[in-house]
Formats: sequence, structure tokens, C-alpha cells
Amino acid sequence: MKLTNGASRGTASLDLFLVEDSLDDITLVKRLLKDVTSAFYHITINMAFCHTIKEAEFVLQSNGYNLILLDLSLPDSIELSGLKALVEKLPHIPIVIYSGNYNPEIAEQAIFLGAQDYILKGTMTADELVRTLYHAKLRHQSVMKLRTLIEA
Repeated sequence: MKLTNGASRGTASLDLFLVEDSLDDITLVKRLLKDVTSAFYHITINMAFCHTIKEAEFVLQSNGYNLILLDLSLPDSIELSGLKALVEKLPHIPIVIYSGNYNPEIAEQAIFLGAQDYILKGTMTADELVRTLYHAKLRHQSVMKLRTLIEA
């Protein structure tokens, strides 16, 4: 799915990979991204999805996605186990948690483990979702640059 919105300040391409087992939630994300009307960014969004962490690990190792939107309740992962697996195997791809339940402790742990943000399903407008995803990508790029400098 390729989606483009109005332009002005920034330009970006988000190659988003959604890891979600609910068809209703997949449809919601697709609808939100289709409805993007942000005045701040010109963003092209390509999106694909799968239903499990194992599928995600397989697909993401051989494709060029630059952002993951991850549900925490999947058939093959409990709470943060899916996040831990993806961060370990794919540290170069930023991850945003997309959960139906807000637990401040889990949200804090997710950020500590490497997630760029923790958002609740159904609480964001299309513009807010895209802005969150775009900023997560930028934050992750900054972190990766800092790591490179520190390791040099």
C-alpha cells in the first residue's frame, strides 16, 4: 500500500511493517494511514503486515522495512517477549509498540528495551499516528549515530 499526503516541511518514506494478529486492528491502521492529511510532512508510506513474531523475523531479515509497529498480544509472544526478540535480531529497525492496553510499567520497560514509543490502539488521529511513526524513525537514527560515534 502506497499512501502519500500533502506536503510542506519534511519529506520521508516510511516502509512500515505491522506485526498484528487482529484483522480489525490491521484495517484500522490501514484506514488511518490512508486518511493522512498532515500539513507538516510529505510522507510516502508502504505497509505490509504479518500475524506473528516468527513471521516478522523471517520477512524483516530479507526486506527493506525501516519501521515496525508491534502489537504486544500475539499468538507466539507474551507481553515484551516479541519486542525483545525483534530488538535482538533487528536492532537497526525502530519499533513502536501498538497496544490495546496501557500499563505504565510495561510501557516503561518497552522503552528501556529499545522501543521508540508506546501508543494505544484507537486513541490517535491519522496525523498523530504518522507523526509518532516518523519521529520514532528519526529518534532511532539519532541513537544509531550516537552508538557509532561511541564505538569508534
